[in-house]
Amino acid sequence: KHPTEIYKENNPNKLVNISDIFDYDYVSVVGMVTKVKQHRTKTGQTMAFIDLEDVSGSCDCVIMPDVYSNYSNVLKIGGIFLVNMAKDRRGGYLVKSMVKY
Repeated sequence: KHPTEIYKENNPNKLVNISDIFDYDYVSVVGMVTKVKQHRTKTGQTMAFIDLEDVSGSCDCVIMPDVYSNYSNVLKIGGIFLVNMAKDRRGGYLVKSMVKY
């Protein structure tokens, strides 16, 4: 059983499997962080690129500086999060908020 499954079963929110996110403009998923890559913007702020995984698959997400500053202290590989994200104009996903489990 994937580590995220227990959190999905007990969550009242409408959650989407990561393999199905591309059908939505705005989604909530429970995922395990498998990669974190920090990046400095042109203005010197820190942002991150992360990979999220659940039992159905994985996806790449972008965390912009304004959101990253709120979660950088808890964002670790292996961490499980409820993630709310929105599709950007390039078809990728921007993290809007996260809750650590």
